[in-house]
Amino acid sequence: MFGLGDKARGFDRRGHAFELWNTDAYGWKIDADPLYKSLPFWLCLRDGRAHGVFVDHPARAHADVGKRHALGHHQSRYGYKSEEEVRGVVARLQRDKIPTDAIWLDIDYQDGNAPFTVNAKAFPTRRRLRGH
Repeated sequence: MFGLGDKARGFDRRGHAFELWNTDAYGWKIDADPLYKSLPFWLCLRDGRAHGVFVDHPARAHADVGKRHALGHHQSRYGYKSEEEVRGVVARLQRDKIPTDAIWLDIDYQDGNAPFTVNAKAFPTRRRLRGH
């Protein structure tokens, strides 16, 4: 993994955590972070394919690149109409070799948008899959 702006730890960012914040780092030391400018963009190389990620977020942020956690891709969208549709999205991600750790459902799975309910017709195995 490469990117994230001015960092003193070499080009490969794997196994480290970084702060994304622009600052005047006069007199910095080799382990200083952040340094001067941050760029919320990184490039990942995996299985011979390159993937670029840009995060449009102006506030202070942190990027953990496998130091403490290796949080993978999470897919979320309002408008999933059924469990079948969600499973189709998972199948497509797998077919396209996009590793995904979670699919998040908005209120679409609820019965009439009522909290703590599940539309059993559209999401028949939702209760059985909870916690997996």
